[in-house]
Amino acid sequence: MKPTTTTTTNKYIYLFHPVYDDPPVDPPVDPPVDPPVDPPKAKLGELSPEQQAAVDKIVQERVAKLKTENEKMIKQLNQIKQSKSLTDQEKEKLQQQIDDLEAASMTKAELATKAAKEQEKKNQEEIERLTGEATGWKSRYENSTIEREITDAAIRAEAFRPSQIVTLLHGNTKLVEVMEDGEPTGKFETRIKFGGRDSEGKPMVMDLTVEEAIQEMKKMNEEYGNLFKSGLVNGVGGNNVPGTGPLTSKVLSSQEAYMKQRDKIKETVR
Repeated sequence: MKPTTTTTTNKYIYLFHPVYDDPPVDPPVDPPVDPPVDPPKAKLGELSPEQQAAVDKIVQERVAKLKTENEKMIKQLNQIKQSKSLTDQEKEKLQQQIDDLEAASMTKAELATKAAKEQEKKNQEEIERLTGEATGWKSRYENSTIEREITDAAIRAEAFRPSQIVTLLHGNTKLVEVMEDGEPTGKFETRIKFGGRDSEGKPMVMDLTVEEAIQEMKKMNEEYGNLFKSGLVNGVGGNNVPGTGPLTSKVLSSQEAYMKQRDKIKETVR
């Protein structure tokens, strides 16, 4: 920097200004300051947190009060419903009022839980209904199959009354699935637990087909001889039947004796 000097020449004063080698530096300027931001204001129609809390409290108090009143009313309606003088239609209307009051006192979660339980109950009832129908049809099919097979076999064996043979054998007869090499085949056959006798004449329970069981019956002339044509002698006073052995006084000759013998056979099989 050159100093400022003053010279006088011919009555004029000349001022010398200093000349700086570097340009002048401007004074530092503070960075601009952002204006203060006001807190967010609630939009029109919205509540502040304090206002919302106050509203929630009022709503909860009213809901609690309504629930208490509904519970009292439900209790009264249930007491009225127990009256024996009410008709089924009146009881049904009362139950509908009770259901409505209970629903009014429930939250959405409680209503959803109740609806799920009701649907589960309906599903279970439907399953039980279908299972009952299936069991009923299965039972009817088995009974008709067993009765038909025994009746047909009794007719072929020349039974006087095939229905008697059905009554004697049906209780111990079942449809059994046929097995091959320990595996089910999907085919069924009729098997009878028959109370017969072994080669020594001792009582024993045998697992037989229908035909085999009826043939065993025909062999037991003392017990079943009067049920088949081949077990009786033509004419009066005969006492021998070819191929079956002599008849004895134990031959069933009355309905009462027949019923007693049937019960005895059932006990033997058990």
